[in-house]
Amino acid sequence: MRLFIKKNMFGLLTLLISVIVLAFAIKINGGFIEFFGKLKNASLGWIAAAFCAIVVYWIVDGIALHLLIKTKYKDFSFRKSQLTAMTGFLYCNLTPFATGGQPAQIYQLKRFGVSVGDACSFITIKSIIYQIGLTIMSIIALILAGAYFISQIKYIGLLFVAGFLCNLVFIFVIMLVCFKVKFTKRICFAIISLLNKIKFGNKKLIKDKKRTIKNLLRNIEIFYASVAIIKKKPRLLLSCGGLTIVQLIAFYAVTYFVFKGFDAQPVVDPDFIYVLSLNSMQNMITQFVPIPGAAGAAEGSLALFLKILFPVPEALVFTGIVVWRFITYYFTIIVGSTVSLLNFSVGNKGTGVRQKVEE
Repeated sequence: MRLFIKKNMFGLLTLLISVIVLAFAIKINGGFIEFFGKLKNASLGWIAAAFCAIVVYWIVDGIALHLLIKTKYKDFSFRKSQLTAMTGFLYCNLTPFATGGQPAQIYQLKRFGVSVGDACSFITIKSIIYQIGLTIMSIIALILAGAYFISQIKYIGLLFVAGFLCNLVFIFVIMLVCFKVKFTKRICFAIISLLNKIKFGNKKLIKDKKRTIKNLLRNIEIFYASVAIIKKKPRLLLSCGGLTIVQLIAFYAVTYFVFKGFDAQPVVDPDFIYVLSLNSMQNMITQFVPIPGAAGAAEGSLALFLKILFPVPEALVFTGIVVWRFITYYFTIIVGSTVSLLNFSVGNKGTGVRQKVEE
């Protein structure tokens, strides 16, 4: 527990600040009595559906990751894939730009007996598929409802384009890593050379540069061997892509279920499509905000969309956003933290025998 807190001090501090700000926001928006009064009047069925949707989001992510891992590790259990997926969600929510999720997953897979090179390949390909799915969903959202939201919210089109371009650059860089060996080696060598020069007292961050480079080259070979195997499986990639779309729909549906729970009726139909579209656009805008969990930006941007979609009192919109934020952010951290602690009890048991795969 102490090690977990020490390693995640910045993220936990940001989480604490966001909780304090949230509590203050509730206080100035009618107070806790009014807030809980609105919660009491909400439909438990719809709110339960929102919680189920976020659980589906987690499980589908674990399934997609499991399919990739099984290409080389035939005996790897789904339980471990799901634990690794939840670890990723936790650290994405605790680190700026959500940059901690992938390294945490790679470390977790290593503890489960997966080589670093293989773990990097699985997580990298999973990231590419997820970002492509996110891009496809945002394009569909723009086609279906973009004109309406852009006409209603000033500058939202520019913010969407900026987020969209950042996402394309991110995909391009990851694909370079996957398909350009020399490019990857140059970046890695540059990082190792830099870290070798940095000292803390009399100790260097990298003590043995030659040994580090040797280990790196071995893991790079494993990485590209895994990528080569997965590239030869288009059905697998399409399956993971389809699962990603289902995963995103489940995540975006949380907002729909929450506001259905408060009996909020949108001004446009079909309401489910518009709510999914606004979430897709909002996610594209806020995904590169350099604050853990995009705290503040996520709530603020969602409020802008919801105020024009639901003609209800602002206090009700605020209550709905708090419930949405709890389900998608705080609840994820609570479950992810619990899972992360449980990982220590099963992490050193290995994965079983790795099976040979025809390349």
